[in-house]
Amino acid sequence: MTRDEALAKAATKWWEAATDREIVQFQLPEPLLCMPFSRFHEAVEKILGRPVFTHEFAIHGALLGEFEGHREPLDPLDSLRQLVPNEKIIVLGTE
Repeated sequence: MTRDEALAKAATKWWEAATDREIVQFQLPEPLLCMPFSRFHEAVEKILGRPVFTHEFAIHGALLGEFEGHREPLDPLDSLRQLVPNEKIIVLGTE
């Protein structure tokens, strides 16, 4: 899909009549966003049945593979390691 095609698709507000599954099936494999990210994020969380960190959208194929049943969800730390493989990750918690 070209940038102009993505903008034209977004202009139709197609997501307003689409189910969460339809949104995920169309938008997840499409690299160009054709709808508001907040609605896309919400649909992915509902369909996958778990919270999805925004950085997970940057890991090529991870969410699509999970949606299609080809892979398990990434552990939150593993997902960060894929984005910054040569950096130390420090997790702070309130527990």
